[in-house]
Amino acid sequence: MINKKSYLQILSDIDAIFKKYPFLAENRPQLENLKSTIEDFAFRVILIGGFSSGKSALLNRLVERPLFKEDLGPETAVPAEVSWAPVEDADILYENGSLCKADIETATANPPKDACCIQMRVDHPFLKQRPELILVDFPGFDSNVEAHNKAINAYLSKGCAFILLVPAQNGALTQSDIRFLREASQYPQNLICLVSKSDVCPKEKCEEIVTYVQNEISAVYGEEVPVIPVSSREDTREEFELSLSSAIDRFNPQELFDLLLAPAINEQLDIGVSALENYIAASKLDARAIDEKIAAAEEERRNLARQLEKERRALDSKYRNEIIPSILGRLEDSLRGNVNMLAEAAAGGQERFADAVQSIVRPILTGVPGEIQTNLRDVISEMPIERQPGKTNENSEAIRDALLNVVDVISSVIPLGKESQAPKRKSGGINPIGKMLPGIGAGVMVGTFVNPLLGILVGIAPTLINLIFGGQKQQADPLAEVRARVEAQAIPALMSRLGDQIIPAVMQIRDSMFEEIKNKIDENMSAAQDALEQAKKEKENLQTEYEDNIASIKADVETLKNMVIRKEGQILS
Repeated sequence: MINKKSYLQILSDIDAIFKKYPFLAENRPQLENLKSTIEDFAFRVILIGGFSSGKSALLNRLVERPLFKEDLGPETAVPAEVSWAPVEDADILYENGSLCKADIETATANPPKDACCIQMRVDHPFLKQRPELILVDFPGFDSNVEAHNKAINAYLSKGCAFILLVPAQNGALTQSDIRFLREASQYPQNLICLVSKSDVCPKEKCEEIVTYVQNEISAVYGEEVPVIPVSSREDTREEFELSLSSAIDRFNPQELFDLLLAPAINEQLDIGVSALENYIAASKLDARAIDEKIAAAEEERRNLARQLEKERRALDSKYRNEIIPSILGRLEDSLRGNVNMLAEAAAGGQERFADAVQSIVRPILTGVPGEIQTNLRDVISEMPIERQPGKTNENSEAIRDALLNVVDVISSVIPLGKESQAPKRKSGGINPIGKMLPGIGAGVMVGTFVNPLLGILVGIAPTLINLIFGGQKQQADPLAEVRARVEAQAIPALMSRLGDQIIPAVMQIRDSMFEEIKNKIDENMSAAQDALEQAKKEKENLQTEYEDNIASIKADVETLKNMVIRKEGQILS
């Protein structure tokens, strides 16, 4: 059971403080959005494997009815979800985001071509005991390449874990299993393996297969993964549920919930602390000091915007002549370094070849935003902060630290891959922007920021076959001939297509980060001015109540600081 109650209580306590101050009222809708996210959070466990690996049969045995079509053609398969509800129903989710009711008994039999997911809710004791759980019957490795990769990309951003099904009659991992494990090792996903259809071989033989598969996964995936035998046909109901429970209950949905929600809540706490501390500081100033600070903030914003635009123009040449060629070079090196695997995949068919290319290209493209983040940090670190004539440089480092924090926060909402590290904060987890840019944080900025490079992955699949194979059926050529064709024709053609798409995508990410930085400078400078102006207007009337008021605000600041969500002594950020 995921503990949502304590998080909801923290949000309620934050809201009680925010509603006391007009300059924090605009953040209350974000608290309400977080509340909805927490209440609607579900833990997805994706069953993945080859076609006819037993995924649908296992789920049908679990719910004790044939909801999942077991002989569904791989060309039409889409993800099918099942979860608990007291009233049973089903929906079909389309690519445009619309929902349509469906007959739960036949929903998976013949899904529409533009469907992207089937959602079913059943009243079953196993699922009722796990109300946050959503089990997902995923398209098999042999399904339509474009559909499979769309589904993979969609679920990577959700809270999910994987159960890999390996049929006992296979006796070992297939090449598709191995490709998936190599790709999954690049992402922080939890993984368990089930040896399905264990009834097809004697118990002793099945135990040998379990051990062998476990060793294979460890060698490919890089860490030990539990491997559990299960039979949808011959296991008793008690044995079957015990096997499935032992797999699902090994996952830690609470940890995933914490990692997804705690940073967003901590950001709201940071916003409140920063805004209140700036209000306290502003209330100590007379009207002249406040007016001067407002004028100075305006000039700071203009200077910073000019500097950012100047650096953006200067970076164009470097991106086109150094950074982008480096990315393309790594892609080509990786493709050529895996030419044997690509040749074997090409010899096995057009879709296997396209799938193999996807698994090689995806981790490199996913890591590109992290490289852009590092590059922007270097630019900001070295950027000269121009001051007004006659002004000192005492706040230059504070401004630079503020901009670095903006770069980190913006970059943190783009998938950076397993090797990326979350941005570190200063001052015990409180936003380091201080008095220069109050109230800024991921809670303010997380929105619909999209990594356009992931779109390239989906776009490659349907055109790759015509590009490489010319729409012709693959002949059974010797592997050496296929390898030569891959080296001489396929890889150069693929690199030409990637080059055309990567340049605008990388520039889009970089320009979007720059634009977001400028927007947030304007927004937060304005927020700081509003708080300062309000303090000036209220100063005369509040002077007699000043000490009590400040004491109350300081108490709220301490309350917010004490609510920061921590794990093992560290702030989750």
